[in-house]
Amino acid sequence: CGRFWSAHLTVIDRRLRRPKAFILYFSHDKPWAKVAARYLHTVCAEDFGVPSGRMFLDATSLAPLEGLCNMVKDSTSTLVVVRTKQCFANHWCAAEVAAAVANQVPVVVVRCDGAEDLDETQVELVAGMWTLDQISALQICGVTLDAISAAVRHVSLAEEIPFCAAATNTHGLAVRDMLAASAQLPVGTQMLVAKSPPDLAEVV
Repeated sequence: CGRFWSAHLTVIDRRLRRPKAFILYFSHDKPWAKVAARYLHTVCAEDFGVPSGRMFLDATSLAPLEGLCNMVKDSTSTLVVVRTKQCFANHWCAAEVAAAVANQVPVVVVRCDGAEDLDETQVELVAGMWTLDQISALQICGVTLDAISAAVRHVSLAEEIPFCAAATNTHGLAVRDMLAASAQLPVGTQMLVAKSPPDLAEVV
């Protein structure tokens, strides 16, 4: 009996230690942050060697909202919130961040130009912008306004990494800080000036 339980616990321990499918999961609202998110994803892969297959960007990998929340909860090492002024007005982003915070998935916040300071009063404001179908989708995923309030509070207290669209010479530093905050920065990485992005004019 003792051997059975020892073997059973060993299997459970191995499952708990199994690497997550995604090192980074980029949560962003469309269309406000899609260019910035794709750019961060590209620089992580091309300039810092993070495998593309180990990063999730829903611009190329679409899934139902409930599936995304489960992906954040079960398969993600670090959630990267590409925060713009519309971040929590997007119920998809709100659900992803709430899922991360509720399940103790580390969250790193990259703040884009124009993103306003957060406070919990914004929860009531953004909830009023959602349709009944969107609210229903959140409820199906088990995401409540209390969970979103906790997510907003968590993000508001986080040390944000600034990402200025116009300051292209700082983009490499922003990505480096993002990876360092998520403990994914390769050992010995030096300061890097990333190549100029495509067009970040819509990151506002």
